Amino acid sequence: VQVVVGAADADGRREVQVYSRAEEEGSGEGSWVCHAAGTLGGRESAWAPALGAEGAWPPAAAEAVDVEGFYERAGAAGYAYGPAFQGVRALWRDGPDLLAEVELPEAAGEPDGYGIHPALLDAALHPAFLLGQDSDAEETGQIWLPFSWTRVSLHASGATTLRVRLTPLQDGGGEEGELGVRVVLADAVGAPVLNAESVVMRAAEPAQLQAARGGGQDTDGLFAVDWTPLPEPYGAEGTWAVLGAGAGRGAVPESASGSHSPDHSPCHYPDLEALAGAIGAGEPAPTAVLTRLAVSDHGSPASHEDGLRAAQDALTLVQSWLAESRLGETRLVVAVRGANAVDGDGSDVDPAAAGVWGLVRSAQSENPDRFHLLDLGPDTELTSDGVAEAVLRAVAADEPQLAVRDGRALVPRLVRADDGGELEIPREGPWCLGTTGTATLENISALPCPEVLEPLEPGQVRIAVRAAGVNFRDVLVGLGMAPGQTGLGSEGAGVVLEVGAEVTRLSAGDEVMGLFEGAFGSVAVADARMVVGIPEGWSWRAAAAVPVVFSTAWFGLVELA
Repeated sequence: VQVVVGAADADGRREVQVYSRAEEEGSGEGSWVCHAAGTLGGRESAWAPALGAEGAWPPAAAEAVDVEGFYERAGAAGYAYGPAFQGVRALWRDGPDLLAEVELPEAAGEPDGYGIHPALLDAALHPAFLLGQDSDAEETGQIWLPFSWTRVSLHASGATTLRVRLTPLQDGGGEEGELGVRVVLADAVGAPVLNAESVVMRAAEPAQLQAARGGGQDTDGLFAVDWTPLPEPYGAEGTWAVLGAGAGRGAVPESASGSHSPDHSPCHYPDLEALAGAIGAGEPAPTAVLTRLAVSDHGSPASHEDGLRAAQDALTLVQSWLAESRLGETRLVVAVRGANAVDGDGSDVDPAAAGVWGLVRSAQSENPDRFHLLDLGPDTELTSDGVAEAVLRAVAADEPQLAVRDGRALVPRLVRADDGGELEIPREGPWCLGTTGTATLENISALPCPEVLEPLEPGQVRIAVRAAGVNFRDVLVGLGMAPGQTGLGSEGAGVVLEVGAEVTRLSAGDEVMGLFEGAFGSVAVADARMVVGIPEGWSWRAAAAVPVVFSTAWFGLVELA
């Protein structure tokens, strides 16, 4: 969702538009659709006078309407309101007017942060459902939805209970097939909260709403970074310069030379002091200054020491740049190589370069409009064709991060990540979760594990797993960061299927919890000494999570104390 508010005109009014973008199957992105447009005005443009609901409530002449089953009837008519929107508590008819008391449901959360909570405002219009019951739209299965609001004034905020008066307009909504009401909302003592001179409603088919919300699919999900082409059109106007080794270890080839000019030929400065001196002597400050921080020597993999040194170089450079007042309007572009998984699965990412990238991103958040980041491909240098143009385009587009791969200028965007589908469980035999391929959590699969059906050793028990606890060890194993450990799941709860020799305190059918390998599976084998019976009334989930808590406490108090 995007809300766009324009600049104030001579009368202080501002245009406003509300857009949304629906998810499109396969791409995760759709086109932006304008749902609402309007004008914001000051208090002088408010509908006057402010109306409330003072006096006796409800009025003596009002006739009560039974609200029992109100939302069930509304649902049958096509109005599907969830728990957070079911706020109608009482209804009356007062001549042609509809009166109601609505309350913010607990499921809707707190009213803080809103002029009026959206769920409460929505509930205030629900009584209008009664106005459409005898209409042609009702007979054809259509439902009435708010279409336009006129002269809306908010007089108070923070309300959780409202008195509502909906007055049908004489001319309907002004157009054929429309319904219109005047809306007066007051708080629990009758003081004005919100007035609307008119709210016009139009009929819609339920199928239209279903299509608009993507067929009802769940749009929650995981997002990932995708590197996409730098948007057009952004010109490469401006000048640039290159800092040499004085700005960072092995910053840029000495062949970079020339004068910064609109044709993008760079002027090379050995260090920051030389650049500042040239500006002080009358040279115009360039639009952008590029420098590359090389994190390792001779193209070899970066070591821990290389990464630490590169981060220190980056910190020194950033601090020195911020301290130089003559460069306040110039962007510093810090280039590294291989800091991001721009292409592929990220196996070629240089952790040391990624560390520099993260440090400069922190500097960007603290000092907007001062720094840009550039990730170069394996065969690209600062002076390669197209790099300077891409950088200047990124500066013009206010893109803080840029990658250049095979001549392509790319910028990061959040996209909906593919969930990879559900784990496919083997159709026959026991299974357990394990890792396949490279050490990433995406490569966790359900694998056959026939070994858990082998004859039990003395002191062992076989358990049908009902729940398993998750802790940081499982994440480390999944990421390949626990050398020598491959099994996932080390604590769980389940039902004893079989006991081995020398096991006397357990028998088949017992419900147990404890520590055992392969808990992320259908069946596991445990040392009988490491499991105990589940206390009465405990759920499987609670029983699976408790063992590691007590064992950790015991380890700390007994072994480490």
